[in-house]
Amino acid sequence: MQPKNKILFILKTPPPYGGGEIMHQYLYDYYKSKDNILILTLSSSRRNKSNQGLFQMWKIFETLKFMLTFFRLNFKEKPKIIYFSVGKSFSALLRDSINIIIPNLLGQKVILELHGSSFPFMDEPVKHIIGKKILEKSFLIRVLSNSIKKELNNYGIQNTFVLENGIKIFNSKQPKKSNLQFLFVGTLSKEKGFENLIRSLIAIQKSSGRILNLICLGEWKSEEFKKIIIGLIHQHDLQSSVEFLGPIINEKKWDIYAQSDVLILPSLSEGQPLVLLEALGMGLVIIATDVGGISDTLKNSRNLLIQPGNQDDLTNSIQNILVWDVKTIRKIQEENKQIFLTRFTLEKYLKATEKLLNDIIVK
Repeated sequence: MQPKNKILFILKTPPPYGGGEIMHQYLYDYYKSKDNILILTLSSSRRNKSNQGLFQMWKIFETLKFMLTFFRLNFKEKPKIIYFSVGKSFSALLRDSINIIIPNLLGQKVILELHGSSFPFMDEPVKHIIGKKILEKSFLIRVLSNSIKKELNNYGIQNTFVLENGIKIFNSKQPKKSNLQFLFVGTLSKEKGFENLIRSLIAIQKSSGRILNLICLGEWKSEEFKKIIIGLIHQHDLQSSVEFLGPIINEKKWDIYAQSDVLILPSLSEGQPLVLLEALGMGLVIIATDVGGISDTLKNSRNLLIQPGNQDDLTNSIQNILVWDVKTIRKIQEENKQIFLTRFTLEKYLKATEKLLNDIIVK
């Protein structure tokens, strides 16, 4: 790579510990010591899931500070490629537009990442026109699956390419528990389908008297939602069935995966959630909604896909697994480990990213 062919990464590293932030931490760790790589990190201990998407004055000051740093670095170093994650909302895209349009005018190639499944504002005509014009100024938009690429193409956004996520998993020697253990990992929110999951546990308890073991890892989206869920749990005597451990990011997380049998991911919207890859790598059976890139991620597997927001579908899928024999469950778990090793290792992701950037540099 010639000295003039620099690459600038704008990376949103943890906290918070969302999927996008974790992927950016991987990029930071891999590229931080490489020649001709510039990295501008965005991280704040004040950011969490409960204030995500909310208007707050300190966020404006953070954004202005970032913009000054970005333009100073950009005009000084003149990188050939600028790589960053673009906001999904219309207001976030407008905020990011200056980082797309000005480099484009300067002849720089901007590569965007879309960590979700789509841009929700695309169904609104005026916002669609403005958003499409901004996105077309980028050189490429990285998406997480072919189904997401197809959806954006239907909106007239053609400059997309698919690069699936890849993660690092850690071995754990924790044995499986004697009873079937279910696991939920993610923000405890309505958007993640968590209320539907609790109501499915209630329905199963009422119909069969069976009380399931559910471990929940993640932070609450809001105190209001927490009150609703805790109220349901107490109302139906599920206190011994559901355990909340909060957000866990250390080796204990992998011990919990190792002890669990089934991951339930009933989200209403997703891109390619890292918890899905973690579950594959740790050999869990998966129940997940057919949204975003999930069906592409689980293709050619025996995991269960359900319709988003359909509580009966979720309840029936859980009940189906309850009647499977141990041999079937263990067989699917081993198949999932092989899917992970074939497609979703961190090494494969980093090599694919590096090849993409090198190919653009030499053009």
